[in-house]
Amino acid sequence: MEAILLRRYAIMVNGEEEHTSNVIERAVDLHCLTVVGSSGYQKAIMYIWRGWLVPHAAQPAHFIRYDKVTSTNFWDHWNPSRMRVPKYQNGLQIFLSLLFLVLYTIAINTINSEGDIDAIEALLYIFTVGFVADEIIKLWKAGYNYIGFWNVFNNSLYALLAASFGLRMVALSHSNPSEDRTYYNVLSYNFLAFSAPFFWLRLLLYLDTYRFFGVSTLCLSPSSSCNTNTVI
Repeated sequence: MEAILLRRYAIMVNGEEEHTSNVIERAVDLHCLTVVGSSGYQKAIMYIWRGWLVPHAAQPAHFIRYDKVTSTNFWDHWNPSRMRVPKYQNGLQIFLSLLFLVLYTIAINTINSEGDIDAIEALLYIFTVGFVADEIIKLWKAGYNYIGFWNVFNNSLYALLAASFGLRMVALSHSNPSEDRTYYNVLSYNFLAFSAPFFWLRLLLYLDTYRFFGVSTLCLSPSSSCNTNTVI
């Protein structure tokens, strides 16, 4: 797997050398379902997903076997460097997304009639800033090719939360009690309530690694026709 599927090669096109890529990446780029569906390909993906094959520390383009996979020592697996493993990253993202959803649920069900921001709402907006910063960093590193359906979907959610936060700041700028403060406070909660479907649907982005949710995501995605070949 390391020498054939995961080693990066460069090909010559019109006398110029293209960017290096391996079979795993090339098969995805070319939508080669015959290769993607093969047992060897799926085995390599499973090894990378579980962290049995990891990028080399000095040469990230090369993959090596993790030498402590069979170790029964807990601390051999509780290693900060293991956060690069896709399975653990996905688990952390699901946890943060569920926590984000819990914060939103509590915030929308504990309305502050006076317009003040409590601790739960403060955490909700802090999480939003963190997610926005993560999107900006990924866009800066990957470029416009990173933009897709889920990016637009998430950015729409963050825009609604930003509008809710902005209106809350406007409400706080007015004296209490006053009609203007009440008006902008209610408008802020309206934006917050309107974003509820976005909070629940964004979980599909992180749950698509499970078979049921993955097929559902393909059927919902506007770039997929959900035909037989796509589902496979």
